[in-house]
Amino acid sequence: REGEILLLYVGSIFPNAQLESLKECCQAVAGLKQNGWNIRFEIYSPTFLATAFRSELVIDPCISLHEAITDDTTFFAKLRSADVLVLPVNFDQATIRYIKYSMPTKVPAYLLSGTPILVYGPKDVAQVKYAHHDGWGYVVSSHGVKHVQEGIRELTHNESLRRRLSARARILAQERHDAAKVRYAFQKTLSDAA
Repeated sequence: REGEILLLYVGSIFPNAQLESLKECCQAVAGLKQNGWNIRFEIYSPTFLATAFRSELVIDPCISLHEAITDDTTFFAKLRSADVLVLPVNFDQATIRYIKYSMPTKVPAYLLSGTPILVYGPKDVAQVKYAHHDGWGYVVSSHGVKHVQEGIRELTHNESLRRRLSARARILAQERHDAAKVRYAFQKTLSDAA
């Protein structure tokens, strides 16, 4: 890709969910920068959650930590402006047990943006399974900074992969995450149960 590559993470930062894998993503980006890549990583998270981890995340000038984006227009514009969205999950067993069946609320927004998504985490966690099974994200399920770097390389240099993932993500956003469709399906389920 020509020009600067922008990776973006938007969301909460919790030690028992994504902190360790997010730190490894920071290490991967910093390593690529030190090897001559024109790359940066922006993290947007509520200050009250993120400040405690600033020194562990902002390990190079190419990484920045910002307050969460609160208005929808700016939020979606920021997602679309990135080259890669990052969706990290810790690999430790305590995290896997805790969030194995959880789906982050950011997933529909990530899908709708059409920006390619790098999913970094263990394959038996719901969000990683969903990305792998339905083909909306580039999954890195092998643990380690070098694997993240390989994923970034592939996702930023393989244009056909980027187009395929983006198209699939948008289709799924419309099919499975449209508010009107989800609301109707939920109401029907409640009605059928009653």
